[in-house]
Parts: sequence; structure tokens; C-alpha cells
Amino acid sequence: MSYVKVWRHAVWGTKNREHVLSKDTQKNLFHHIKENAKEKEIYIEELY
Repeated sequence: MSYVKVWRHAVWGTKNREHVLSKDTQKNLFHHIKENAKEKEIYIEELY
């Protein structure tokens, strides 16, 4: 079997880089993203 590695770089931001998420909401969102990625065996190097 061959081995394949695909790298993706994605960046999301708001207009004028305005902060629209509270710290608590951001923490919950990042936790959800990380858990979803873990279930699907997706490696996330950095999330902030």
C-alpha cells in the first residue's frame, strides 16, 4: 500500500480582524474542532 500525506493550511478571520467570540466561546469552539478532528484522525498542528 502506498503512503500519502496531504497538508492543508486554512486561515479564517473577521473583517478588520475584529474579536467577535468571547474567550469562553472560543475555548468551547476550539475544543469541538479538536475533538472532531481526533475522531476523524485529522492532525491539527496549531489552532489559535
